[in-house]
Amino acid sequence: MTQKEQVSPYALTTLARVKDRLQITLDDSDAVLMRMINAATSFIERECGKSGLDRFPNDGHFIQKTYTNEVYSVIGKQAIYLPLRNAPVAYLIVSGNTIAGSNAVTNCSPVTGIVSGMPVLAQGVVPQGTTVAGITGTTITLSLPASVTQTGAVLEVSGLISFQYRAGTPSSPSWTTFIQDQFELEQQGYSGIVRVYGVMPRLASNMLRATYVAGYPVDWPNAGNSSTHLLPDDLANLCENLVVRIFKRRLLDGKSSENIAGATTSWRDRLDAFDQNVVDNYRRIII
Repeated sequence: MTQKEQVSPYALTTLARVKDRLQITLDDSDAVLMRMINAATSFIERECGKSGLDRFPNDGHFIQKTYTNEVYSVIGKQAIYLPLRNAPVAYLIVSGNTIAGSNAVTNCSPVTGIVSGMPVLAQGVVPQGTTVAGITGTTITLSLPASVTQTGAVLEVSGLISFQYRAGTPSSPSWTTFIQDQFELEQQGYSGIVRVYGVMPRLASNMLRATYVAGYPVDWPNAGNSSTHLLPDDLANLCENLVVRIFKRRLLDGKSSENIAGATTSWRDRLDAFDQNVVDNYRRIII
């Protein structure tokens, strides 16, 4: 069976949205539009500094995904901050109902963006070291049972799943997990920066390793629902603008203008000011 072309799961828009914008009702141009959507998404990600040239599974995107065992070096003797390659890191303040001795937290809100393995923080409500074991609808299953019965208990669910340092050698690495009180996410994950309390391995390469969930969850059928679809609208609009521009010029590659019946049409070689502002607003530079 021949595999058909498809829109990337990390695309910043959908085929249906682009066709609606172009007022296309037939399927004749679907393959071309899908390639253009993927190309426009890749362009925006590179312009904004996403680490998309990294190899799978740590290729960077705006759409939420899990980055596994990313390795970092420590630069400087007084380093206390580690900028992760992708942001924002997921971090949710969740309200739900707990029962002492039960692993289930019911009637949780919000739940969009929660995945298995995320640490759960709630002093006195759940034991230290509790993680998300699973999620079904609005019920979160914990790795450890709740300590108390409470309606509307507040849980903090962190997207920083694992943060480790290398105690071993390059040929025989021994990855050791930082204890919970040795680090935390700055600004509840928005900045994508880990703050370390104490001493990080200094002046050493490949000494830190992180697994984390970052990016924006999407729910394209319900775009506009701020509880389930969190991709900023201006990013989706930028992607659609680029696809429309490329599609309309697809037969005119190499031309900057065209004269028809005495009328000259010229095309911009650069992004519109609005589109460039969107790129500038989401550009993230990691040193």
